[in-house]
Amino acid sequence: NNDILNSLMGNPDAIVIDNQLWVYYSGHDGTKWSIGLAKGNLDIDHVEKDDVIVIIPGMFASYDPVAFATCSQTPWQNWKLIPQVTEYNGLLKTLQATGNYTLNSNLFVFPYDWRQRITDSGKDLKSFIDSEVKPRNPNSKIDLIGHSLGGLVARSYLQEYAPAGLVDQIITAGSPHQGVSEAYKTWAGGALPEDGAMRAAASLIINICKIRTGSLTSKAAIQKSAPVYKDILPTYPYLKGAATHIYLDMDKLGDEFQNSYLLDLNSSFSNYSNKFTKITSTSYDVAKVYGVFGYM
Repeated sequence: NNDILNSLMGNPDAIVIDNQLWVYYSGHDGTKWSIGLAKGNLDIDHVEKDDVIVIIPGMFASYDPVAFATCSQTPWQNWKLIPQVTEYNGLLKTLQATGNYTLNSNLFVFPYDWRQRITDSGKDLKSFIDSEVKPRNPNSKIDLIGHSLGGLVARSYLQEYAPAGLVDQIITAGSPHQGVSEAYKTWAGGALPEDGAMRAAASLIINICKIRTGSLTSKAAIQKSAPVYKDILPTYPYLKGAATHIYLDMDKLGDEFQNSYLLDLNSSFSNYSNKFTKITSTSYDVAKVYGVFGYM
C-alpha cells in the first residue's frame, strides 16, 4: 500500500556542523529500511517565503500509458508521476514541513514527456506555469528545482521561454549540463537499460514503436520516438578510434553524433549564471569514452 509506505518515509533533517550542511532521511522500500546521508558546502540563496517552487523530475519518472502504448505524443496534462517514484517525497515533505508551502498551491511537481526534445519539454513547462502556477500565484517569482534531465528542462524554460524576471532561482541536482556519454549507446546503437525491470518495459515500448513508426531496428525506433537522447549526447570529445584510441573529429562524423542543442544553450549560460546552483555527484561516470570500430 503506497499510503503506508509513504507514511514510513521519515522527514529529512538538515543541520550545519563546522560550516558544512548535512542532510539525512530514512525510508522504507517495502522490504527494508535505509538511511540516506549527504553533506556539502552549498552556497544557496535564502528562498523567499513568497517564491513558488516547481520541481521537475528526471528521465523515466513520468508516464502516460496511452503515449507508451501507441508510441505517440500526448498533451503534457496526460503525464503523471510514476507512483513507484519516491525520490522526491523527502524534498516535498521537507518543504511542506516548513509551514510555508502547500502542494499544488505554491509547491508543484511537473511530470512531462521526457522522450521529446528538451526544448519541447521547456515549452510544456511554460504552459504548465502559465496555466497552473501563475494563476494561483500572480505576484510571486518562481524557483525551479530540476533533477537530472529536469535540470535541463528548467534551463530550457528560463533561457528560451520565461518572461524576464519571473524565475528567481534554479537548483539542478545531477543534471548533465555537458551531456552524458551513456546516451551514445542508446542513440547510436539502440541499447536498452541494463536494469532488469526497466529493460523489459523499455523492450516492450520499443517493439511497439518499431511497429508504429515502421522501424526495422531499435536504433531507428528510438531516434524517431525519443529524440531526447540526441539532446543529452556529450558536448565534449567522447569517441575514439577502436584501434588507435585517438579522438575522432566530430565535425567529420556529421550532426548525428553532435549535441548542438546543449552547445547553444551553454553558449548563453553566462547571462543566467547568477540564478544557478548546481548539485553534482561523482558516483556516476559521465565522461566515459567509447571506441568506434572502423576508424583507425
